[in-house]
Amino acid sequence: MQPQEIEGRQEAVRHQYDANDAIITTFVDPETRMYTCAYFPQEGMTLGQAQIAKTDHTLAKLDLRPGETLLDIGSGYGYALRRAQELYGVNGVGLNLSPVQLEHSRQVARGLEGLEYRLEGWETYEGRIDAIVVIGSFEHFGRENYPAFFAKAQSLLPAGGLMLLHTITFGNPPPPDKKFAFGRYSIFMKNEIFPGGELPYPDEIRTLSSQAGFELLDEESLQPHYAKTLDRWADNLAANRDKAIVVAGEKTFDKYLQYLMQSADWFRRGTIDVRQFLFRANNPKVAYLFHL
Repeated sequence: MQPQEIEGRQEAVRHQYDANDAIITTFVDPETRMYTCAYFPQEGMTLGQAQIAKTDHTLAKLDLRPGETLLDIGSGYGYALRRAQELYGVNGVGLNLSPVQLEHSRQVARGLEGLEYRLEGWETYEGRIDAIVVIGSFEHFGRENYPAFFAKAQSLLPAGGLMLLHTITFGNPPPPDKKFAFGRYSIFMKNEIFPGGELPYPDEIRTLSSQAGFELLDEESLQPHYAKTLDRWADNLAANRDKAIVVAGEKTFDKYLQYLMQSADWFRRGTIDVRQFLFRANNPKVAYLFHL
């Protein structure tokens, strides 16, 4: 990846997240600000409880120990690292390309020792770490950069180090009578909501991670949980309609409500999935071929 490609990805992230921060914060859980799939293991859970449950469910897979360092690639508003430190006593480094999210992360973590949030991508990070978590940022890396990402992650982790990759993926192909509708939805999402975003196929992740020396230890679909998350977000946005229109405009409100409602439907249909892949680094001497 060339420097201009990295700059382009950073600009896309700023367009998607910084420019729309005001409306995003009208529908996500206000405490965690997690803008990724929640987890509802019990009936009657609030969105906030489900986001904490998702974070706990994710972190539990990484076998974290006190004093270790967790690298969070695409750290969002910073909650996952704060929770990891609270539960496991780890240090944390969060990488983020969104200045708005980064500023919030730093403000909330003020006074906490051992947490660092950087305006930096995975491509240039160097440092000693023990584990990696990637929650909802892989979709922005670009398909052509998947091999470089897995090689980079392999080069950063110690032998036996764990990485948890949480990403939206393609699911089952839409039935023939829904192909046109799914095509329109995909164009809308790429043009209006996530320019530059791409969904991976699960087989791509399995193959490319293996080629980079990773062992796949576990794979889990959270598909119904994302449909429920999107329903909650849509309900919150509709309930905050007046505020959302004030901060973002009626056109953006309508666009986001359409995105949330249609996405929930495609998750329920199984056309889109969200999966957690747990990897173990097996080749600490892997050659990392990456040129800035």
